[in-house]
Amino acid sequence: MLPLRAMATPPPDGVSPWPQDLPAGGSSAGRPRVNGPKARSGSRRGTATPRTLATPWLWLPLALSSMLLVLFVVVVTRQQAQAQRIGELLSRVQTLEHSRALERTAVLEQQLRSMLTRLQELEKQNKQNELVVRQLQSLQQELQLLRSAAGPSVDDPVREPTPLPDPPAGRSPRAATVTPPMP
Repeated sequence: MLPLRAMATPPPDGVSPWPQDLPAGGSSAGRPRVNGPKARSGSRRGTATPRTLATPWLWLPLALSSMLLVLFVVVVTRQQAQAQRIGELLSRVQTLEHSRALERTAVLEQQLRSMLTRLQELEKQNKQNELVVRQLQSLQQELQLLRSAAGPSVDDPVREPTPLPDPPAGRSPRAATVTPPMP
């Protein structure tokens, strides 16, 4: 098959590309036959004969090449559009991931703040409890010192639990009896 450029240009004067112009023996050993002035009269340039327009082997490769070129351009254009669309979608996905990560971070930060507030409250209560325990221990030590300084007294009767008044209706009598703590 001839290259596209060779097919687009007409043959030089006197050279015949037609197979019927070959010698009767078949092939001309790869060379086109040069027609002299006696073989044909006039120049072939500028005249379009029905034989030159009807030759499919001349127009078919040109049509196929142009169709392939158009298809190639269409495929490349679609591929570029797809690549651009994929880039846009990737950008959207990254934006969504960043926003979700930001939301998660904000939620975690809020949880951390509330936990920190609770811990601070617990530390405050723990300090107050420690203070109360120290005060109780110091009061117990003072009481022991006072008892040891006063000595054993026989006059101190053992206290009996005092009964409470009758509970109001609807309450159990068991819940109403309270025994005072032993010193």
